[in-house]
Amino acid sequence: MVVTGCMRNGTYMCVCPRGFLPPDCIQRGDETSVQFKPKVCFLSAEEENGKSMYCKNGGVCENSQCHCPPGYTGSTCEIETRECGIECLHGDCLAIPGGFHCICHDGYSGSSCEIGQDNCIGHKCAPGSKCINAENSYFCECPPRRTGQYCEKVDCTLIPGLCNHGKCINSPLSDKPFQCACDPGYEGELCDIDKNECIAEHMCLNNGSCVNLPGSFRCDCPRGFK
Repeated sequence: MVVTGCMRNGTYMCVCPRGFLPPDCIQRGDETSVQFKPKVCFLSAEEENGKSMYCKNGGVCENSQCHCPPGYTGSTCEIETRECGIECLHGDCLAIPGGFHCICHDGYSGSSCEIGQDNCIGHKCAPGSKCINAENSYFCECPPRRTGQYCEKVDCTLIPGLCNHGKCINSPLSDKPFQCACDPGYEGELCDIDKNECIAEHMCLNNGSCVNLPGSFRCDCPRGFK
């Protein structure tokens, strides 16, 4: 084992040559090794108040680790952390080691979120919906039971019984909020009107009498017919 020197602070610690890692200088590597990056410090006899030559930028050595002052991080306080200020024009600033990163709001991009505009100004989203800004456009986030480009339509599939005797159909291209496809024998916008089939002529043949029923009809046939 090759060791360049030892320093004491109640015990001993090896100072390894380049190419070997603490604590015993056996494992090969360097400070940028992914597998192991030493996080140790110690004080020499001449150093006081925790000021160690191994803790940079005003760091203090305590319990063999460097405790960094505000604005610095890393095992030896070697990395400057830049606090977020007004760098992100249209986004949230996230402080990271060595700088910052902007998390841009919807519709904005660029390193400082400087590219884009608020396309929700003058939007057409219906009341109760939310305008989501996007690049060169916007879209509407609809509340429950609403649909359509601007949330202006009723999502009738979520409202049971809306079409009394029929099936509700969402029609994005229609001017109406929704449409009902009525069951046979019913009509009306909500399929709530019984259709009188007996109005039509010759519903019953051979002089039979037509009797209207809810959603249907019946023919009362003369003697000899059925």
